[in-house]
Amino acid sequence: MRRLDTAIDWFAINIADQFTPVVESASTFRKKFPKIEAAMARQQRDTKGTRAAKVAEQNKELGVDFELGVTNAYKGKTIRKNKQIVYFTPEEPTVEKIITYGSAIEMIKRGEKPHPYVADFYYKVKEQEGL
Repeated sequence: MRRLDTAIDWFAINIADQFTPVVESASTFRKKFPKIEAAMARQQRDTKGTRAAKVAEQNKELGVDFELGVTNAYKGKTIRKNKQIVYFTPEEPTVEKIITYGSAIEMIKRGEKPHPYVADFYYKVKEQEGL
C-alpha cells in the first residue's frame, strides 16, 4: 500500500513532466504502475535533472533565493491562521517540506530557527502573534 501511495503522490506532482507515463484511468494506472515506479527511480537517481530544474525555476518565480529564502513576500499582509507553505530544498529537491501557521508558532516557542526559504513566513507569524 505504501508503494501505491508513494506512486500516486509522485504522479500527482509530476503529471505534466515530459517523461511521466500517460494515465487516463485507474486501470491504466495499474497497468503502467511498473513504468511509474521506474520513472520515480530515474528521477531519484538524477537529482540534477528536470525535477530539480523545475523546482529551482518555480522557486525563482516565487522570489525564492537558495541562499536568502523568500524576501518581503508578506510585507504589509496578514497571514491567515490556516496558511501553510510547501517548499523544496536543494539538498532534497524531490521532498516536499511543509510549515503551517501553527507549526511556526511552535517553532518560535521552542526557539527554533526556520529554514531560509520560509524565514519571511516565520518572522511574519512571529510579528502577528506578538511573540
